[in-house]
Amino acid sequence: MNIFLIRHGEQLYPYNEQGRKMVSEIDAPLVDLGREQMRQLRAELNRKGIILEAIYRSPLLRAKQSAEELAGEGPIPIPIHEVDELKEGFPNSAEGHTYEELEAIGGDIYAHPFSPNQESLGHLVERSRTALKFILADIQEKGYESVAIVGHGDPLCALDWVIKRADNPVSYAEIRDSYYPQKARAKEYNFNSDLELEGEQRIITTEAAKQTIEGFRNSPENK
Repeated sequence: MNIFLIRHGEQLYPYNEQGRKMVSEIDAPLVDLGREQMRQLRAELNRKGIILEAIYRSPLLRAKQSAEELAGEGPIPIPIHEVDELKEGFPNSAEGHTYEELEAIGGDIYAHPFSPNQESLGHLVERSRTALKFILADIQEKGYESVAIVGHGDPLCALDWVIKRADNPVSYAEIRDSYYPQKARAKEYNFNSDLELEGEQRIITTEAAKQTIEGFRNSPENK
């Protein structure tokens, strides 16, 4: 069984009065580049002979639109399942702040929250475990062999961690440096019949995806 973790495509960002890029609003839509990124990724998966049987996605708009572009309009519709635990933070306290402020803390809103209501790193990891448990059980029940999970940077970063490890990270930097998903890239994981991870993972990317690489979150696997 193959699972592909895929971050949504490029979304709409607001700008403040000084022209500085702001962290996107919680339900920001894709821009044209984001849609093109997902179309190119779909074509690249097809070129490699990868046929997705289902897509699991975050309920947020940019993930919904990304999943729809990834599914395409083939003769047999690809089922798309919404999973609440895949959504962005509870809340993401960086919303309303500039991207420069986010970069200054390395994206670590858990150790350096902008709001006291920021979701903890522990909660992020635990809800990622919950999401993975549900998705794996659903895959087995429905008999899928190849599926995609479409979501957001930090939740997918945590999902990669819980796929590979049973322990808890000591810091956000630890999971970020292990693997941070760039937009519209796929990372493939192979599982055996006992749902044990096998072999090496590979990253599948496209030219369009290279236009939105976030350098301050560029883990060694992404370089």
